[in-house]
Amino acid sequence: MSATVQARINYLRADADGARVSMITGKLEDENVNPFVSTVEHIRDCRTDSHKPNFESNGWTWNNIEPIKLESDDRPSHSSVKSIEEMVQYLTHAKRVQVFDSAVRRVEKVDQTPDIGRDSALKTPQAVQLAHCDYTSSSGCACLERNTDWNLGERRFLIVNVWIPLSHAVTNPPLAIGVPFNQNDFHIGECQLIYAERTGLMNLVKDSSALQWNYVSALNLDEALIFKTFDSAPGESSWISTPHSAFWTEIDPNQPLRQSIELRCAVELN
Repeated sequence: MSATVQARINYLRADADGARVSMITGKLEDENVNPFVSTVEHIRDCRTDSHKPNFESNGWTWNNIEPIKLESDDRPSHSSVKSIEEMVQYLTHAKRVQVFDSAVRRVEKVDQTPDIGRDSALKTPQAVQLAHCDYTSSSGCACLERNTDWNLGERRFLIVNVWIPLSHAVTNPPLAIGVPFNQNDFHIGECQLIYAERTGLMNLVKDSSALQWNYVSALNLDEALIFKTFDSAPGESSWISTPHSAFWTEIDPNQPLRQSIELRCAVELN
């Protein structure tokens, strides 16, 4: 049997209409109303499972990779991008894959309160400590329209996040992946992300009982988490976007805090 850890996961309150968060400061637009609630969850370590989760049926998996090489501006090298595109194409049986964005996170804040991962005083985004789905049905389509020149009306499209450690294995805070037991019991609420030039949307998870939380302990430099963050045509047994959240385990002062990169991939399926 796989081991589990107990840790707090932060949710949108069941009675909350939603949330508005500044992507400049990371602060709630209405700081007088706290729309979040924390629940202690059992998070299952899949490291010792005999079979890895299947991307197509579970919405996520992990895979061995060549460690990512970064340029001086924190962008992944051309060879690393091509390697990731080829891996995602193989896993999804896609017609084509295009990495359209990447983000490095060097975590500096040891804080377990709900957080969108933005702090204007810090150099890189921090860990997102809210159970969330990166895109809604509308914002996923808008993202693909902004970042590709593909014709989105003809096929099924995904956005896939490839999440990779940098410099050392991730011990704190790792990333938890939520798999809904039943799509009909999976309750979410919109979160507006207020940028300087636009307003984005993602979904926050409301119902802790609807998910099985999973993680991979000590994910290393030659491993990546791969999970679906948008599906233009989810089936009855799947969902638009895989829930996920950073979480804090018992902190070992001798272990450095997480450094990671996320590469976001547009995927056109056959």
